[in-house]
Amino acid sequence: MAALTSFDFKGAKCSLDASQEAALIDDLRARLFTTSRAVRAHIRARFGVEFSRSGLIKYLNRIGFEYRKPKTLPARANVAAQEAFIAAYETLLNVLGANAVVYFSDAVHPEYQSRPAYGWIRRGDKLAVKRTTGRKRMNLHGALCLEDFDCQSVESDKISAETTLRLLQRLCVRYPGERIIHVIVDNARYHHARDVKAWLARDGCRVRLHFLPPYAPTLNALERIWEEMHRCVTHNKHYPSETEFVQAIHGFFTLTLPKHWKCIRDTVSDNFHIIRPDDFRVVR
Repeated sequence: MAALTSFDFKGAKCSLDASQEAALIDDLRARLFTTSRAVRAHIRARFGVEFSRSGLIKYLNRIGFEYRKPKTLPARANVAAQEAFIAAYETLLNVLGANAVVYFSDAVHPEYQSRPAYGWIRRGDKLAVKRTTGRKRMNLHGALCLEDFDCQSVESDKISAETTLRLLQRLCVRYPGERIIHVIVDNARYHHARDVKAWLARDGCRVRLHFLPPYAPTLNALERIWEEMHRCVTHNKHYPSETEFVQAIHGFFTLTLPKHWKCIRDTVSDNFHIIRPDDFRVVR
């Protein structure tokens, strides 16, 4: 006789034998059930077994399932292109010398909205974050150097070729003289704009753009700074006014980042993660 997996919750015994459990695991892996209610209904319909909600959650944990979101996967991630970029980046660092510096550049658009985030809350405590009343959106174009954690940014009504040039010019001011400035950017249209190409083609221009492979955000170290900014400034925070929100964002770059960069740099690094679509089971 097949072994039973059984639980007794409040006097109601529920059980699946080994073959039923194996079949359930296959079902759960083939289809993403978004609620425990849907799983209970499936078990009831297929196996004729009734689980309580708490009993089912414990059972699912025991057989190796947990409640979490699937990761988002770029639709066209190219593994070979990512590997080639990492190899080129490592070559660049090896021949860099003292007369050159490398920056990662990207844009971010923090919104004046309350952003509830996960945290440890005592069971039964009714915790809430106040909603904001405005819809202001900031547009920041930034650049980060992992060598000394210098972070430069410009703000505008929109990210464009104009903000790209302002940012690159700011880096040139940051490093006067003959120093070559390598800037790693994504393939946004404004990075390929005519004005940007003309500026880069000038005699004596010290800036060199290096383009990331398409659909490879994990290769841009600055993405991790944006995550840290949200963790420090926007998650579970309420700002009574848009002005205070803007001040908090600016304060992250002018105060928090310089003060705590030795800790932050542990998570913001060039230890890149290659997106390999074959490593994932994609939800259909």
